[in-house]
Amino acid sequence: MKDRVPLHPGRVKLTPVSGQANTYDMVRADQPTQEGTPLGKAALFNSNAEQAVFGEAAGDHTPAEAFAALPNRIEPIGTIKTTVRTDLGDKWLLCNGETVNQMEYPELYNMLPETPLSLDAHDFMNPELQSTVGSRQYLMSRRLRKVIRVGDYYIACFGNAPSYSEKDGCILYSQGINGPWSLATGTNPSDYTWEDIAFYNGTIAACGYNANNQLYIVYTTDITGTWTTKRIGTGYDQGHCITYGGGYWVIGAGEGGGSYSNTSSLWYASDLTGTWKEKSLRTSNTGPIKSIV
Repeated sequence: MKDRVPLHPGRVKLTPVSGQANTYDMVRADQPTQEGTPLGKAALFNSNAEQAVFGEAAGDHTPAEAFAALPNRIEPIGTIKTTVRTDLGDKWLLCNGETVNQMEYPELYNMLPETPLSLDAHDFMNPELQSTVGSRQYLMSRRLRKVIRVGDYYIACFGNAPSYSEKDGCILYSQGINGPWSLATGTNPSDYTWEDIAFYNGTIAACGYNANNQLYIVYTTDITGTWTTKRIGTGYDQGHCITYGGGYWVIGAGEGGGSYSNTSSLWYASDLTGTWKEKSLRTSNTGPIKSIV
């Protein structure tokens, strides 16, 4: 629409009506340099627009009613449409079995059911992996904790196996199950184990602990870039599970140091890099928290 641009804003011309006392015809005399869009039904809400919004052209709907009705015409995320049309635009994805990218379509991804992967360390016994992180014996000191899919990558979280005293966790990533698998930079410090991994809104984070039973996380926003480690708290906690929900990153932990001194607690923070707070669930002898959903 275009505004009217007058030379003399508000000016009108009054012409007496013949034979009618004190009665005048009034017309605008503002001499516009631009007439502007006429303020009428044809311009503001014609029959074609009414038909498109309400499915009928009754002529009695107002623009305000049209604006109020528009949100109801927007297809909610997760809608499945059967159609022969090919002009729906890039807001629609074909239901053709392709992987839905979590980073591009996070809201849709969270609505779809997950297909669990059944993998163990033997699935990673391939030349690419062995050349990256060591020999078969070295690799077998690790136990696969979890595999998640983020964007175009599988990400595998490894902790140490119970039969090995050395803590030698790591995180690996690959664009295919059959590899090649790469070691995520910064995820294999000496004497650390990673027990669980989670993804939310572009950030990947794993939790675990070191040889001194001190709680740590490792995180990144770039899978192939450098990951950052951060100690959580100042005591002796083993991080066993991590998730994001309700505006918080949450870690389920248990105090290390022997079977008679175990306690259960939750550590939580709205920002991985910020201040973490602890919520103790039991006072003693309950063991670590192993899962959070």
